[in-house]
Amino acid sequence: LRRQRQMCIRDSDVAAGFVDVVVSGIAEGTYNGRIKMVDQAGNASSLSSPLVVTVDATAPAGATLAFANLVNTGGNANQIVTSDNSFTINLAGAEKGAALVYEVSTDGGRTWAATTALQASLTDGNYSYRVRLTDAAGNVGETPVIGLVVDTIAPTTPTVTALTTSSTAPVIAGTATLTAGETLNVT
Repeated sequence: LRRQRQMCIRDSDVAAGFVDVVVSGIAEGTYNGRIKMVDQAGNASSLSSPLVVTVDATAPAGATLAFANLVNTGGNANQIVTSDNSFTINLAGAEKGAALVYEVSTDGGRTWAATTALQASLTDGNYSYRVRLTDAAGNVGETPVIGLVVDTIAPTTPTVTALTTSSTAPVIAGTATLTAGETLNVT
C-alpha cells in the first residue's frame, strides 16, 4: 500500500496458493498497492495490476426523513395528528450506494420492524419512522426519527337535552365524552 510500506512474504507463509496480509494503523482513505514475486534466484515478475483498498470507518450520516402526500388534519406542525392514513416517507441526503432499510415503531421506539416508504391504510395509533443506512464498508447509521398519530375515528356524538324556555338566558344541558385533544363546540 502507498506510504512506501514493503512486506516480504516467504514461500513458507503461503498456504493453498494465497496469503493474508494484515496492514494496521492506516487512516481512512483510498490506497493503491501492487505485488511482485521474486524467486530464490532473484528473478522478479512484473508488477501486478493495482490493488485498490478503501478504508472507511465512518457511518453514513446527514440523511433526513419527511412525510410526503400527507395532510396534517390536526393542524399542529409540531405534533402531526392526522386522519390521513396513507402517505409516503421521503428520504433525502443518503450516502450514495448505501443499503436502505425503512423501519417503523408503534411502541415509542422500543422495537422496530421493516417497512417501506409507501404507507397505506394504517390503523389508528402512534407511528415512528427511521431509515437505517449501511454503506459499502458495512458501517451503519440511521436518520433522526419522525412520527405522527393516525386518528381516523370521529368522536362520539354528544347528546343534548331538548329545551323549551321563555328565558332569554337558557341553560343548555347535555353530555359529551371527550378524549385527549378533543374539544366541544356549542353553536
